Amino acid sequence: DELVLPDAPLLDVLAADAVGPDAPLGVLAAETAADWPADVLRAVGVLDTFAVIRDENPTGPDHELADEADWWDTVADDPAVTLLGIRDLDLVDPDEWPAALRLLADEPATRRALADPDGYSAWWLARYALLDGAPPRDWRLASALDLAGLYDAVPDIGLPNDLLVELGVRTELVVEDLAQAAELLARLADPARTVPIGLAMRAHAVLAEAALTEMFDPAEVDPPDEVRTLAGGVAPADDVAVLDRPWLLPVVGSDRAVAVRPSDFDGALADLLNVPLASEQVTDGPSSAGDVVEWRELGAVVLACSLLDAPVPDGVVVVHDELVVAGHRVPWWVHDGAVHTEDSPAGMARALAWAADRWGDRWQLAAILDDPTPGTAL
Repeated sequence: DELVLPDAPLLDVLAADAVGPDAPLGVLAAETAADWPADVLRAVGVLDTFAVIRDENPTGPDHELADEADWWDTVADDPAVTLLGIRDLDLVDPDEWPAALRLLADEPATRRALADPDGYSAWWLARYALLDGAPPRDWRLASALDLAGLYDAVPDIGLPNDLLVELGVRTELVVEDLAQAAELLARLADPARTVPIGLAMRAHAVLAEAALTEMFDPAEVDPPDEVRTLAGGVAPADDVAVLDRPWLLPVVGSDRAVAVRPSDFDGALADLLNVPLASEQVTDGPSSAGDVVEWRELGAVVLACSLLDAPVPDGVVVVHDELVVAGHRVPWWVHDGAVHTEDSPAGMARALAWAADRWGDRWQLAAILDDPTPGTAL
């Protein structure tokens, strides 16, 4: 099993220093190969393609597979039932990976080994096989258009999509380890990339959740020098903040707010990026007193809540003809627990949605408050 048949397809994809007298593999002498049928030689272990190590009861990284110990660290428990590990993957010529992957796909034994998404073979190939200079998990399927901007479509190497997915080519936005987190942060910070703002917001949320749920150790990530903002471009990390309260945006500004929706992960994202929370920077209250009004005294509010089958909030709202905070005109604000709004449908809708814990309905509330009739809700 350290010898390769002289005419083996495997030889076409191995690196030059992988085969030879002092190399991991050698070529079976031509005269010996001619003395025996190829199937006999394969039966005793001589290679003509990649070999698969099978262990029915694996207990540790003792199979001499490349980077096996690193893979084992990702496995929560011992591999279920059977370990199938393709050996000699680290001997492939970097320029021959497309051909090597086609070879792996064509052989039933290696194809079965790739089918386990948590198995060693798929794990290794996703990180170390190279397609146009990048590993599979740095690419997306051509059909995964919702990832366009952050990830480029995988080069066409003649493999079906289901196999590309098994090899780690992306169909969705996920962060599973430290390397993926660092790589995604770098992509978000790359000013040469045109990243749709919705995708940037989802990416930051995924990073924050992965950090909070310990998919990786945030302390091991070097914070980026630049951060993608709600304005769509990148800005120096020293100039931005995580918008942890939605009413702060007019004061912070889209060009200084990290591209992410306020959520339970705000603190984790701020720590990961090494930037402050917006609420730590903006602590001002409204510059005018306003009029204190019971929510239930506002007829349009009562109608809007009724149409949305939502209870009218208890307590009061402070209504301003013009609401100004820290020198900025804002539609609504929350300060010291009090909800403030300018006297407009847009401001009142957001203040009401916040007070009623119906934040997702703010646009519908704005429409009803602008035209407080039942027909608006239909």
